[in-house]
Amino acid sequence: MKLPDFDRVDSPPVDLTKLPRNNAVNKFWASVDPYCSDITPENIKFLEELLRSHEDDSEYLKVPPLGMHYTEKWAEEDMLEEQRQGMMIVCIWLIYQLLFFYYLEILYNITYVFL
Repeated sequence: MKLPDFDRVDSPPVDLTKLPRNNAVNKFWASVDPYCSDITPENIKFLEELLRSHEDDSEYLKVPPLGMHYTEKWAEEDMLEEQRQGMMIVCIWLIYQLLFFYYLEILYNITYVFL
């Protein structure tokens, strides 16, 4: 079996000088160069000034005093909540007693009127 012959399309030759160059390696070394270059007196001066500017930051490094431990704080909050609930129960009981005695007084007055 014979393969069909395709017509060859003649294209103009490619000019390799016009193609973009792969410049990734050069870009990488150009970006790394400032970090790997020699240390100059200007670099040392900059670092010394930077250190001097942070010498008075000792106030920011102070650790504040610790507060109450969370278990103690939770226990205190629970106790206060129970006290509030207890006061609510007492208030409800007092209101109940007042209403009960008021009701008894009304009944007494009604029975007194009819007697």
